[in-house]
Amino acid sequence: MGRFPAVLTIAAMLLLGGALLPVPAGRVLASEPEMPPYPERGLKGPVSADRLPVPENPVLLHGRDVWEGTCKVCHGPGIAGAPKITGTRFWAKRIEQDLPVLFDHAKNGFSGSSGTMPARGGNAELSDADIEAAVRFMVSNSGGQDIALDGLQ
Repeated sequence: MGRFPAVLTIAAMLLLGGALLPVPAGRVLASEPEMPPYPERGLKGPVSADRLPVPENPVLLHGRDVWEGTCKVCHGPGIAGAPKITGTRFWAKRIEQDLPVLFDHAKNGFSGSSGTMPARGGNAELSDADIEAAVRFMVSNSGGQDIALDGLQ
């Protein structure tokens, strides 16, 4: 047996063995959602729905789908002044304004010192209920778990 097959065998063993090693403390597998409370700046890197817990509440669950389909473009990485989902520090002042103000900004658009929110996230096909569900989902994952459920049964 030559040297080449032995190198391939060792490489395969290292690759397979590495897949079986335990995940170091503080690290999360991609398939495991990261649970609140999140760091004040939010999860590292762009956030997608698979990195967030699946909500039990049906409105928040619908909001998760709307967020994944429209809102995550800006609120996933936190670009163009959009507060990144899970970034509790960036959401705190917005959450203090309460849900009706956040609903209005999301539905009708908003321009402020930190950036611009296009009406309906740029997706004119979203209903008011879709927008409100997405806002509740973002708030619930950004430090306002109790506020996100206000008025829901």
